[in-house]
Amino acid sequence: MPHHGFIEKALELRQQHPVHPGIVNMSSMESALQSISQSSPLVTIHQESLEPDICWIGRVVSTSQGSLYLKCITPDARFEQDVDSYRIADVSRVDFGGDYEQILWRVAQDGMQDAE
Repeated sequence: MPHHGFIEKALELRQQHPVHPGIVNMSSMESALQSISQSSPLVTIHQESLEPDICWIGRVVSTSQGSLYLKCITPDARFEQDVDSYRIADVSRVDFGGDYEQILWRVAQDGMQDAE
C-alpha cells in the first residue's frame, strides 16, 4: 500500500486505529452507493467531468433507474429541504467515513436533538 508508513504514523499520532469500512458491493456504482449507505450515514459524491471543483455531501435516500437521490447537508450541518437527484453515470468518485463526513453527521444529530 502506498504511503503505508505515513498512514500508520498519522494514526498513531492521532491515537486512532484503522477501522474496516465494511463490505462495499463494487459490482456497479449503484450497488456501491446502496451498500455504502447501509454502513455510513453520509456520502460525498463527485462528478468530476461535469464540475471538477464541486462535491455534494448527504444521505442516500434511494437509487433508481440510473439516478441517485441524495438529501444534501450544508456546511453548517443542516439538511436541505429537498432531495436532489444525480445521474449515477456522472458520479466519478464516492467518499465516506472521513473525518468531515463524520463530524457533519455528529453536529447534525446534535442539532436535531436541540431542535426537539
